[in-house]
Order: sequence, then C-alpha cells, then structure tokens
Amino acid sequence: MAKELLARKDVPVEQTWDLSLIYPNEEAMYADAEKMKELSRHIAETYKGHLDTPENIVNCLKDYEELQKIEILVLHYTDLAASVDYYDNYIQERNGKMGRLLSEISSELSFIESEITQQDRTECHHPLPETEQCRRNAAWKGTTEWKA
Repeated sequence: MAKELLARKDVPVEQTWDLSLIYPNEEAMYADAEKMKELSRHIAETYKGHLDTPENIVNCLKDYEELQKIEILVLHYTDLAASVDYYDNYIQERNGKMGRLLSEISSELSFIESEITQQDRTECHHPLPETEQCRRNAAWKGTTEWKA
C-alpha cells in the first residue's frame, strides 16, 4: 500500500528542516533581503565603471563576497521550505519572489566579471595584493593561484 504524502504541517517537527538555524523567523530573512538590495545598489553605484585599480577590484570583491554570504542564507531559507511543501502557495510565492530578487541582483552586478577581465594586465603598474578573497576567487574560478 502506498503512503500518502503528508503536508509539511502534518509531518513530525523532528523530520522537517529546522529553518530557525538559518533565520529565527521570516522577518529576519526579509531584513537580509533588504540588506542584499542595499549592498547590490552600493556595489553598482560605487564600482560600475571604476574597476580599473587593484584597490577598487579588491574592495568590490570584498563587498560582493559579503553579498553572496547573505544570498546563500536567503536562498536556502526559502528554497528548503519550498522543497518540502509544493502545495503551500505562500511558501512557493515567497521562494519565487526571492528567486526573482536574486536574478535582478545578478543582472545588476554582471559588470563585475566583465570589467575585471577587460583590464589590460600589462598596463597595471601595481599587482593585486594577495588576499584571502583573491585566493578564494581564484579557487572558485578553477585556477590554482591568483595572478595579477
């Protein structure tokens, strides 16, 4: 006999995701969503068209890393909730709303990679400082070391 799929509210709590480990409540997640919007706006206003110095590149990557940390939390909070209850319209709409926000942010900040890769490295008089962000970004891009 096939088991009936239970709604999330009918599943024992110990068998569900503990989303409070990510955010204590939905309001805290929405507060971080607002931080993402503000940080994205700050990055675009501060660095778009200005990623032409090692200092600006490193500072931009630091800000972008902070934004990505928040994105991961927001995405996991909404996505985990949506993945276990496809019939809860509110949860599905919230997940879609956050997905659209992340897409907008990604689009707004798409200049970062293109501006950095367009830099003429032979014209750069000061190599980028070796930082933890540079090493992580180099590893993320699949290279073994950071090269200015």
